[in-house]
Amino acid sequence: MVWNPLAQTLVVYRDIKANPRYYWMAASACWGGMLFGWDSGLIGGILDRPAFKHAFGLSDNPKAYADIKGWIASVLHAGCFFGAMSAAFISERFGRKGALMIAAFWFHLGSLLQTTSASGSQSSSSALTQLYIGRAIGGYGVGMVSVVVPTIVMTLLVLSLGMEQYGRKALLVWGGVGQSLPMFYIAGYRHIRQDSPKVDGASYVAILMIYLYVTFYSFGWSVAPWPAMSESVPNQLRALTMAIGLMSNWLFNFTITKLTPILLSKIRWGTYLLFACTTMSAVLWAVFFFPETGGYAIEDIHQLWSGNILKQSMNDNKYLFQSYNNRAQGAVNTNDTEHQARPNMHEKTDRDSTSKSSDDRIEKVHA
Repeated sequence: MVWNPLAQTLVVYRDIKANPRYYWMAASACWGGMLFGWDSGLIGGILDRPAFKHAFGLSDNPKAYADIKGWIASVLHAGCFFGAMSAAFISERFGRKGALMIAAFWFHLGSLLQTTSASGSQSSSSALTQLYIGRAIGGYGVGMVSVVVPTIVMTLLVLSLGMEQYGRKALLVWGGVGQSLPMFYIAGYRHIRQDSPKVDGASYVAILMIYLYVTFYSFGWSVAPWPAMSESVPNQLRALTMAIGLMSNWLFNFTITKLTPILLSKIRWGTYLLFACTTMSAVLWAVFFFPETGGYAIEDIHQLWSGNILKQSMNDNKYLFQSYNNRAQGAVNTNDTEHQARPNMHEKTDRDSTSKSSDDRIEKVHA
């Protein structure tokens, strides 16, 4: 059956009305995500400005500047890595709210150092060093926030909501496909055109592909990994799991940010081909080795990983094209017994019945 958007909208509205504090707390916590976007977007917009190059004594040599540009951008991610590493301990010691306050302190300190660099009679080398330090310190705060905020949001919303339509697996697969195809196009475009200044329809399509890439990333791999990580472990391990996942995220962010300017200057169009192939390999992993984690009771999720992961993942590929059970009528095929076996978190079921629903689905696949 076709998903009914009106019915789903009503479900969300009723849930917001019934649980407003959950939504307000989650919305306020999500402001933490602005920190990374602010630092990344701001530096990306000023790195190539002549005034910025002059203030910090940056070289006009393309290769030398590409290296320095990579360091300026990536040192933030190095700080994020260590911030994510320490987030689990700090959250355990001071609580999640305390961890957010500590992260905000480091972010503001880093921002202050960045803002005041290259001021007064400061030499260009000293200013560049201060910029590096400021970005690393600010990144430390961002890394802490990147662990604590998803943990808070998932704790609140998993307790409150059950209104997911398409699961994590669908977001990862279709989001990844939507990221790979634009990269393949841009790689081909850059290979054929090289440095040609010609602007035509294909050029505008290339620009459109960049926007499509960002769009698919925004609802795919930018969001789906975090609930998947949070749902895949017991509650007492959630903070540690998020910390490890975010450490991996920031480590690869650091690596890619540092290497991308160098790759663009050396292999040029091959950079986009590399990104496309890497993303497509992640899509294949999601298809064959990632079972759908949404819709299980938190206390039963460990059973999902105790059987044949490949078989479970292949069975759950049906959720690439349909949603699993929720209160919005119109999305559920009533003849699909496995689909019905997913627990509905909105229903007032007790612990035993919820566990039985989870067990039924897993046992049916493992049989």
